[in-house]
Amino acid sequence: MWDGKVESIFIGKEAKAPMEAVAAAKAIPGRGLEGDRYFLEQGTFFKPEPDFELTLIEAEALEAMNDEYKIELSPSDPAVMW
Repeated sequence: MWDGKVESIFIGKEAKAPMEAVAAAKAIPGRGLEGDRYFLEQGTFFKPEPDFELTLIEAEALEAMNDEYKIELSPSDPAVMW
């Protein structure tokens, strides 16, 4: 088993809005992060049934994109692409 840690949390308050870093967020099963656009049923890809309430991206994946493909993303950038 490996250990991991949450390095950052980002929420978008409405569809297509810039992501905002938050120090903490309350996760609600079947809904997602309280205050996020999908929790509020406003996300671009919102569906009425639970689907993907949370996306986890490894910091190592972002580092690999930069190292291997010279694509530099900040932790908030991937959420904008969805």
